[in-house]
Formats: sequence, C-alpha cells, structure tokens
Amino acid sequence: MLLLAALAIGALTSWVRFMTARLPALSATRHLGVWNVFVTGLLWIVVMVVAFAILSLIGYAVAARKWGDHRREWHRLVRHGVGGARHPRPTPAGEKDADATAPLGEAPVRVLAGVNLAVLCGVFTAIVVTSVDRTVTSSPWVLVPLGVIAFVGMYMLLTNWGPLRVGPRTHASVWILVALIAALVTTLPLGLLILIGVGISTVGRMVARTDLPRKPSDFLRSPLAWMMVAVYTLVGVAYYAVPPVPFEREVLSTGSGERVVGYLAGNGSGTYVVTCESLADATAYNPRVTFLRAAQTLHPKLDGSTYYLDSGDRPSLATFAERLLGVSIRLPVPLGTGLRPAEPTCGGTGPTTLSHGFEDPVLGAGVIAGPAPAIGHAAAGDPPIEQTTPASAHLARQVQPILEASVADENWPVSVGALLADRGPGGAVPCLHEKQSPPVVCPVTPTMLSRLGDSSDYLQYPTPQAASSSPSPLNGEPLVELQPFEAGQATFIGSLHHWLADPGILDPWATAQIYFVNAGRVPAGFPGWPVRDSRVPAGLLNLEYWFFYPYNYFPTLVDRGVMSGAPLAGDLVNSDLHQGDWEHVDVLVDPITHAPEWLYLARHANEGMFIPWASLKPALAGSHPIIQAAFGGHPSYVGCGEQHRNTPVPLSDWVVCGYPRFAFRATTTPLVDLRAMPWGCWPGHFGYAGPGTISTTHSSLLDQADTQYYDVAGPPSPLRQAENSKLGLCRGTSAAPTRPLPGHSGSAAATP
Repeated sequence: MLLLAALAIGALTSWVRFMTARLPALSATRHLGVWNVFVTGLLWIVVMVVAFAILSLIGYAVAARKWGDHRREWHRLVRHGVGGARHPRPTPAGEKDADATAPLGEAPVRVLAGVNLAVLCGVFTAIVVTSVDRTVTSSPWVLVPLGVIAFVGMYMLLTNWGPLRVGPRTHASVWILVALIAALVTTLPLGLLILIGVGISTVGRMVARTDLPRKPSDFLRSPLAWMMVAVYTLVGVAYYAVPPVPFEREVLSTGSGERVVGYLAGNGSGTYVVTCESLADATAYNPRVTFLRAAQTLHPKLDGSTYYLDSGDRPSLATFAERLLGVSIRLPVPLGTGLRPAEPTCGGTGPTTLSHGFEDPVLGAGVIAGPAPAIGHAAAGDPPIEQTTPASAHLARQVQPILEASVADENWPVSVGALLADRGPGGAVPCLHEKQSPPVVCPVTPTMLSRLGDSSDYLQYPTPQAASSSPSPLNGEPLVELQPFEAGQATFIGSLHHWLADPGILDPWATAQIYFVNAGRVPAGFPGWPVRDSRVPAGLLNLEYWFFYPYNYFPTLVDRGVMSGAPLAGDLVNSDLHQGDWEHVDVLVDPITHAPEWLYLARHANEGMFIPWASLKPALAGSHPIIQAAFGGHPSYVGCGEQHRNTPVPLSDWVVCGYPRFAFRATTTPLVDLRAMPWGCWPGHFGYAGPGTISTTHSSLLDQADTQYYDVAGPPSPLRQAENSKLGLCRGTSAAPTRPLPGHSGSAAATP
C-alpha cells in the first residue's frame, strides 16, 4: 500500500506542479521516471507525517482553553452529531456513561476540537486582515497586530461558547459558508487547506467513532488510514498548485557562453531542463522543457539560488476546477493572494526578442540601446541645440549624461511635444486649463504655452480616469499613462506580457530627448540650491541636464525580495502621483578650461548629492556620466539597488538594474536648449494640477508618508524651480527667457 500511495501522490503532485509552471504536465511528469515519482511521493508522505504530528500537537494545545468545561460536549458531538449531542439520553443509575469518551480516545477528540477552532479562527482572521489590507492600508505594522487581535478574539469567543451553543443548522451553515469562501474567493492552496480543515472537522467525527486499530491489518481496513492518505495528497496538491515553482538551478555551457537553466531530470543519454524568459512582473514567459544530450556540459549553480517559474496566476479553487473542465472564466480572488511570495524568475534572464534596439554590454549587463532618430530630432520633439544655440552645442554635448531607466518603469525622458500628442480613450487629447478665458483649450500645442499665463494653469493628459467622473486622473497605474502616450505615437504595445517580452516594441529612442540649461557661474552661497556642499567652490559653470518624464509615482511600500529583479511584482503601494516629472543633474565645470569637476544629482526636495568627478570612474563612459533613474520617482543615482532616503520614516528609492533597462546614449539622444524654447518660462504646471492635488512645494509632507496615496500637482518649468529659482531667468512679461547669463556662449531665441 505504501508503494502505491507513494506513486499516486508523487504522480499527482508532480503533474500539478508542472501544470502550475505552465509546462506540458504529462510529458514533464513522464520525463521524471517512475523512480523519481516514487521518491517524490515517499518524501512527501514523510514530510506530511511530521506535519500531521505537528498539526495534532497544535490542535491539542488550541483546545486546551476550557477543555474541562466542554470536554463532554465534544465527545457527545463526535458520537451522536450536533443534534444528538444537544439532547443526550440520560444514563440510568448504576450504568457507565457511554458518552464520557469517544471510541478513538481522548487525545484524538481534543485534536479534532482544536482543528475546528483553528479553522474558524483562521478564516475569520483572513477576512478581517484582507479587508483592511485592500481598503485601508497594507502596512505590516498594522496588519500583523490586527491579525493577532482578530484570531485571539474569535478564539476567546468560541472557547467560551463551546460546540453546542448553537444547533445543527447553524453548524451546517457555518461550514457551508467556510467551504464557499474556500472555493470561490481564496487562492487554490489556501482554499484546499481550509477544505481539508473542514474535512477533518466533519469526516474526523466519523473516524473518531471507530475503535483505535491494534494491528497493521486493522489499520489498513480503518478509515483513518485512507483519510490520512487523502489529506496528504490534498495538502501536496495545495502546496504545488501555487507559483512560483522552484527547480534546481544549473548552468549550461554553450559555444556562445553560459546559460542558466532549471534541472528537471536526467538519464544516461542526456538531461531534461526547463527554460523561460524573465519578465519584470516576476512572471515567466514562454516556459518549456528542453532535452540536452549528454555531450553538452551542465554543472550546478553553486550560489544557492533557485530557478523559478511563475505564471503570475493565483487562481481560486473554483477557477482551477473550471479550467480542468475547459472553462476559461476568471473569478476574482480577494483572499490569500500572497500565500507564497513572488520570486525573480528564470534565473534573471531577460527578453530575447527586440523589435527595436540592441543590447549594449559596454553600458552594463542587460542594457538596451537604440539608434538616433532618423529625422534628426525626437518625434514631436524640439529643434536640437545644434540648430538653436550652436555655440553652446560642443560644450553641452561633451559631458551630456547617458541616462538608463528600467524597462518596467514605463517612463523615459521625452519631449513636451511628444506628451502633448497623447491620445486617450475615444480620441481624447491633452487640454490646457487656464485662469483666463477660455478656461479649457483642447488640443494643446507647445506654442500655446509661449504666452504669459498664470501659476494656476496646468496641462492635463488623457487617461481613462480623466474621461470618467473620477475627481482626479491620477488614480491609475503607470500603464494607464503609457497607453495614451504610445497611442499618440501610433504604436501598438499590446498586453503587459507582450511588450515586457519584447520591450523594443516601445521604441523609446524615437521620442527620447534631454533638455539643457547653461545656468552660468554658480553664485557665492549657492542661492536657491536645496543642497550645499562646503567642498564645492562657487564660480564653477553650471551645465544642467533636465529629463521630462510623462508620469511620477513613488514606490512607498515594496516587497524587497523581488523589487530589484521584478519591480512590477515588488511595487505594492505608490504615493506622490503626478503627471509630468522634471528631474535633472548638473555638471559643474571649470569656467575657463571646461574640465568637469563635480556632478550634482538632484533628488526629491532636499536630498541631492554632490559627487567629485574623479570618483565617477565606474559610472563614466568616456566623458559622459552614466545616470540611473530610480524606479517610479526618477531621482538620479550612479549606483543600483535599494537607496535609503534621508526621511523621518524609513523610505527608499529603488534603482532597478537587475532587469533589462533602456539606455539613452549621449551620442544618439537629441539635446535641446531649454532657454531657446518659447514655452521655457510658462508659469503653469506641466501636468494635472486641478482639484484633489496638493502643491509640489509641500513635498516634505510626501516624504513622511509611508502608506497613503497622494495626488500631487504637476511640476513647473525647470527655469522656475530648483537652483534656477533665484537666477531670474524668467523676468519680464514674456514667457520666454529674455537674456543670457554670464558664461552662456550663445543667445536664447526671442519670443516671436
């Protein structure tokens, strides 16, 4: 029996495991061979025997509270059911009370009682915690103590009441409700575990009425043995039915280099391995089983890591059952979605297909670069600096940064004109909201921003929220902002998985553009600079490079385990939401020799940093600094990974370098003199700043928030903010700059 049970459990759990990984389940199970299937089942039985013993101890302990008060009730319930236990027959005088102890004994009944209590308390706790998590906060500092309070409160209530406080109809209704919750609104493994608890609580009563087996043959004929086998199998299915699915990670040596794969099984003629392509939402694209002949070299990956496959799907038991029947209805799963945490998939390998662009290992592993725009400037972009301010072009180009941004961010530096080309649902276009009449103008062109406006004016880009009755268009994810942008460029990006598997579809180099400001020599005392450094002398020539991103969102609450490799899965809660995002770095050069001496990285309100040029060697490509845009909020760094911020509460920026990222090279990315733009001094906001938003001047409030959503007004022009705020670049009545600064070797274009 043990042999057959091990084979059956091994085959079923392996089949479920491969189906969960989206591999060909039957053929993959067959590749394992009979011996591997048997060992898998046998090991699972051993594990479950230990787990069952631990569960029994837990159940025994859970039932301890007021056991003396309710002991007889539980034994009567086991022997006669709820109805018979509530109305027991009196025991004649002089006879032994037959209801004092169930046939199976005291300990099994107490374990059964404890499992009943644990299941009910656990389901109640899951509902409370998940409801708060979805509607109020995702903070573990709130959810963990709330879960403890909910469990203990329900436990105290149930142990005070006892099992016979309510009648059989109420008992049945409660278990039916629990079973429906398990089947319909919980993830598959959690639902199965709940149903197992229900099964132990109900079928266990029948088992407890039987006598304890005395011989092995009696044990095999007892329902106890078959119930245990069924429980072991169901728990195994529950465990393997939720991704991520782990495999042993190995390295395949090929003629073109090494390739990370997952080990499946091997024999004398070769090895079966699993391969896939990693996406930034911690899912695996195109998983498959491959046979490698024995002549190919395969050796273990010795860093202790695991090769994961993850479909990203967390189905309910009902959805899973529908799929087995060929039905493709997807039901919502509000409970238990995080039962097993996501992991970076496929050994960290990125997409292998690029519609546009090419890998550029010179700029780093996984970096994707692209060509310069064929038309000489960005799509819907501005005239490059070579045309507007040729005398400044050489110096500006000499130290122009190379910007790198995560593919998963869905943002890169674009021109104002490209964002104004957005096309939303139903052909919606960007609009200019003004204080003067008419109050709303649609569509908008860059030249419309050359006239003098008001500081309350703002641009609003189309989104589904903007087209609805929602008070703010900032309630969507970054993809909600990306889709109208790509539609405006006549680019079809398809589903999330479609463009993550081939990020070249986005073709960011067609719309990429960087703005430039020669801000002249830095005055003594660095007036207007949010950060100062006593090591940096005044008088250096300040060359500013500005990046205009379509959307800003700060990852406030994250899953640190996957954020670096799969930020779309690791980013849980965002704040500081605003359309339009101006970020910048400054290169401070000697005013005579033009040799670069310092790099200033602007970050948030007051977290910028000065870096000596001599210390930038690892982040230099020739004379060009390599700048990393942090995920979502886009502050500038020269390193990767988690970057702790200087805030009262623990917050971090995340520079995602583990997944492929776009690079915008200095030699191919158009550079535009911002002071030559007729809209350079427009006083309004380059993003939504209507009802429901707070001013960016109060960003310190955002820095102290760790779980709340904040809708923020779009930013003002770079010539009116940061270190430019005290330079008077926008004096006069014209919206365009009116005079060059000392050290500016060219003239700004006048407003027509």
